[in-house]
Amino acid sequence: MNPPRPVFLYRADGRIDYQAMHRAATRGLKSSKQIRADAERAAREAAKAAEKVSFQVETKPRPRALPP
Repeated sequence: MNPPRPVFLYRADGRIDYQAMHRAATRGLKSSKQIRADAERAAREAAKAAEKVSFQVETKPRPRALPP
């Protein structure tokens, strides 16, 4: 049998969450499909949060030039 595919879990800021991956691997309460679904959901939320932050940065009003 092939070994199970590694499951990567991500924090809200988009970085890999090694502690959560270790807990999921050692506990074994969730199926790999559930873990992957949770990871994908967290990745989507992180992407949405990052998009919201970048959108706020892009739409900041320009400083007005002082009249001569």
